[in-house]
Amino acid sequence: MEVPNARRIARAIADGIVAGEPRPGDMLPSERALAVQYGVSRPLIREALRSVEELGLIETRPGRGTFVRSEASPGVHRGVEVAILRRGATASQLSEARITLECEAASLAAIRATPADLESLEVALKSLEQSESIEHVKNDLVFHMGIATAAHNPVIEMMLEAIAPQTVALMVRSVGDPEVMVRSQPYHRIALEAIVRGDGPAAREAMRAHLSVASELYGDDFDRSVEELAASALRRLGTMTSLDDVVAAALRARAEGA
Repeated sequence: MEVPNARRIARAIADGIVAGEPRPGDMLPSERALAVQYGVSRPLIREALRSVEELGLIETRPGRGTFVRSEASPGVHRGVEVAILRRGATASQLSEARITLECEAASLAAIRATPADLESLEVALKSLEQSESIEHVKNDLVFHMGIATAAHNPVIEMMLEAIAPQTVALMVRSVGDPEVMVRSQPYHRIALEAIVRGDGPAAREAMRAHLSVASELYGDDFDRSVEELAASALRRLGTMTSLDDVVAAALRARAEGA
């Protein structure tokens, strides 16, 4: 019999939420009750709950308890979030998937982007270049999703949106690392210039170079699980924002700019 640890408990809680038990708005059992249920200490329960909260599935209301979020992310986000949590997907694996998806999106955008797409991307990039910390992460996601939109393939766009919370986890890790920022950020402008020129191969290569910086500079973090990476990065930034909050803000910004 496996000994429960924080990750297994977090998976069990997240699985239940996705399955609809407890439901959005329901209060979770107390830390004491969960500790008894899983046969572990309360600090371990707190660690598990932090992982689930950072995925945007629950929220803690001071003096009241922990609740399943009513303003839940769409089901596709939740399903991907829990699948990644369950399988322990690493930053390396997520980066590999993003390279496969986003390099093709950049190449297609160079061929298919409309003048309106190019204008939106320029606005998004200027906002990105002028922002810091969590605001920078939000604008970073807006820019990358804008490229997917400019590819005019709704499947690519949906796939990128499905992994948006995990993509944000990597962006949070990057924004807290000055060396990563210095190396990776110029490629946003290089990629956009290639898209504007209609140069698909150059856009693809710029995106590949941008997304490959993590493999070169993350060190041991590159082999850590996505949820561990996000938790430590958010703590380092000193913010209580969840990954889903950042995604929701990015989606609102895109809708307002449409």
